[in-house]
Amino acid sequence: MGIKELKEKFHKNDAKLSSHFHKTEVDGTKKPSWVKIIITWLAMLILLTLVANAFTSINTTQSTTTPHYSEPTTPVEPQMSEKEYKAATTYIPFKQLDKNPDGKAREKVKYTGTIVQIMESGGSTEIRLALSGGYDDIIYVTYSGTTDAVEGDTVTIWGDVYGSYTYTSEANYQITLPRIDAKYITVN
Repeated sequence: MGIKELKEKFHKNDAKLSSHFHKTEVDGTKKPSWVKIIITWLAMLILLTLVANAFTSINTTQSTTTPHYSEPTTPVEPQMSEKEYKAATTYIPFKQLDKNPDGKAREKVKYTGTIVQIMESGGSTEIRLALSGGYDDIIYVTYSGTTDAVEGDTVTIWGDVYGSYTYTSEANYQITLPRIDAKYITVN
């Protein structure tokens, strides 16, 4: 069988197949059927959806494995001994601290006062500390540990200013105090 015979056979088979997909008009021209057009469009739509999903899947995989940015790092302060830490603290007058505790955040401070209230739970301590013994200059102190101090004791604390701390009192008032995260507490 030569090339000429193969071409003729192909055209005959193509004509048979085409007759199923084309309607013959009265003038002898062939017009594509609507079924063929709809099937073709649906096949193209499915193919495009599959291709789009493949690209989305590739982009999602790449973005989760290779971030496009680096995480900001927080500078790590060098570890200080207790003596060095206590020497690095300063005294901020209560009125200055109370005026803008968030502006003084992370400053190392030292205060001496009388415990108005102390609560220990789960190995940590919370103290309301009156700096002059009254209720006009109270700071809120947190301490990661426990202490022998009790209500009414005079203590000295060394710590970092956290900023402001707001809580609801038993009388349902919102109270905002300067908060200090104490590193060291000494009962005087």
